[in-house]
Parts: sequence; structure tokens; C-alpha cells
Amino acid sequence: MKDKDIKKAIDTIIIVIDTRDKLPNHITECFDKYNIKWERKKLNSGDYTARVPINEELGIMEEINLEDILCIERKMSIDEISTNISTNRERFKREFERSKAEIIIVIENNTYKDIATKNYKSKLTPNQFLGGLHSLSDEYGVPFIFVDKDCSALLIYNFLKYRIRNILKNQ
Repeated sequence: MKDKDIKKAIDTIIIVIDTRDKLPNHITECFDKYNIKWERKKLNSGDYTARVPINEELGIMEEINLEDILCIERKMSIDEISTNISTNRERFKREFERSKAEIIIVIENNTYKDIATKNYKSKLTPNQFLGGLHSLSDEYGVPFIFVDKDCSALLIYNFLKYRIRNILKNQ
């Protein structure tokens, strides 16, 4: 596919937001601000993925759907993920085990330093918290990325956009 056609195809990307995720207004407002198309649909794993609809004019004869390729799991804070790696650890691990897609965890509103300095509510020690995060990351190949809430929508969009771009370049 030619570069100009790839750019046109990227303009047709639709971000898919899981219906079980409480509608994240700061995310959808950012998508709307940048004219990024989005829709709600129940996803098998993660909170976000993307698709490119059929576009015969661009030579896209089948929908490109990342649902089984790449998804983003968004956590609103380190307090939310601390629960996932302590109290709900086994359920959280099962999500990674059953997912066909590569998963990226995006943690909003906090930094790695917040965990290291115990700037959170959980009873986990910083060593337990970091150990749990790094253990999951290593065991399931799941990176975790800290991001300001104001930038999380663009981070999510760009992860998905560039995966689609690379798929299109390699077709």
C-alpha cells in the first residue's frame, strides 16, 4: 500500500471502547476534539482496541480489527491497579491468560515514583507493589505505562494507530 493510501486509511480508524468500562469522558472528549472516531462495543479483553473498516477504494477488502492483536487496559490510578495485583490478582492474571491480544496497561494520574515512595492507599509495601507489577509484566509480556490523564487518550490512540500503520505497510 502506498504511503498516501496508508494516511487515508489511518483517517478511517475507529477506536473501540469496551462497554463494561465506565464511559471515560476525558478520553472521548479528546477523541472528539481531534476528530478521532470511536464506538462502544463489548471487548473480550482490555478497554480499548481499534479497527479500520473495509474501504475498496483504498484496497482494504477486509476489516482490519486489532481486537485479537492489541488492546489497551486503562487504570485510573495506582490505587486501582494495586487492587488488581493484590486482592484480585488471580482474576487479573486470568485476563492475560485468556486474551489472544497483546495487552498494554496504561496507568493514569500517577508515576513510578508514587509507588516507590508509597504515595498510595494500598497496604502493599512499595517492594510488594513493584514486585507484583514487574512480575506480571515479565510473566505475560505486559508493559505498564504511566501517563498524565490529559494525555492518555492520545497515548491510547497512537499505540493503536501505529500498530495499524505497520500492518498496512506490511500488506
